[in-house]
Amino acid sequence: DMLGGKFYRLPADDIRGLFLGELTDCCQSIGSEGRACAKYGYESENGGFYVVENAKGRVISQTFAWRAHDGGLCFDTLETLGQNVTAAQWHKILKEAANKLGEGTDHNISRLTVGLGGDTPHNLTSIFGNATVAATPLDYTGYSEAQEQLVVWQRSAQPA
Repeated sequence: DMLGGKFYRLPADDIRGLFLGELTDCCQSIGSEGRACAKYGYESENGGFYVVENAKGRVISQTFAWRAHDGGLCFDTLETLGQNVTAAQWHKILKEAANKLGEGTDHNISRLTVGLGGDTPHNLTSIFGNATVAATPLDYTGYSEAQEQLVVWQRSAQPA
């Protein structure tokens, strides 16, 4: 488990969205190489951030998320401060996200993919299959680590 922590979508007006890279030791901050992610995730309704907080409420991991042309949601890369969130914990988090998407009827997300760049644990490829066709962002053109993606969840075709 997350040692009493939690995984959730950062509210759109949460200023931490602009500085998540500084909290998780990656480039996704307004003053760094990944500033386009920070800006887009904070400003666009088609972008956002999901964070992992530890029991003390400190952000220890995060992902920049964007909506795709195919109706999908992509976690661009899974960024973690040090070894705070293990591959096994990410597996659990992603499975939980997939279950929520599968049960949810109040969303129009067609699939959830995760970019394989950045800090994304590579052994997740043995659990989730590679996306044959990578999702492409609706209207984001900046820095991305999601050239290759895993498919975590996909809406099954509804019987006619």
